[in-house]
Amino acid sequence: KVKNIHAGHRKRLRTQFLSTDYTNMPEHQILELMLTFVQPLKDVNPLAHNLLNEFGNLANVLDASLEDLKAVKGIGDVTANYINFCSRLPEIYRISKARKNTKINNPGEIVSFLSAPVDFASVAKFYYICLNGKGEVLCFKTMGSGSVSRLFVNNRELIQQILKYPTHSVVICHTHPHGMPKPSTEDRKFTRELNDLL
Repeated sequence: KVKNIHAGHRKRLRTQFLSTDYTNMPEHQILELMLTFVQPLKDVNPLAHNLLNEFGNLANVLDASLEDLKAVKGIGDVTANYINFCSRLPEIYRISKARKNTKINNPGEIVSFLSAPVDFASVAKFYYICLNGKGEVLCFKTMGSGSVSRLFVNNRELIQQILKYPTHSVVICHTHPHGMPKPSTEDRKFTRELNDLL
């Protein structure tokens, strides 16, 4: 019999990931290991290479839109959604850890609470945190629509959302993913208007 050189390959990938420094694993192997969980009966090595050839590196694969992923041969809805889901797990993990601290009493705690979503924002996003009189978080949400550098938030809609809770104070934040964090003239104007409305 001719020996199948791929026999046990998936097990070897899992073992390598768990027993070695996975930061030194080639990106095609990490991507291949990811794909084995969503395409369990198929040799996904060629697919991993196709994705890296198309997008350049693993980070770009994870950042790719569903439409761009599905344009790669061998990627259907399920696999595209799985890759998209995997790309969001670090953000979900960090937000979950941050929510263990449900009290915010000073600016440092605000920065700590918001660091996870802000770090992972690839487009301009607006966040608000409603707090009660003890500084306990009543809600943490995002709203508005934005692109890489522009953001639109409806003041009236924001006030309506805030008033759904017994809110004592509000923290607002928005990201500048590809620019300096210094507030623009429009940022300052928006903040003053919102302060007056509240």
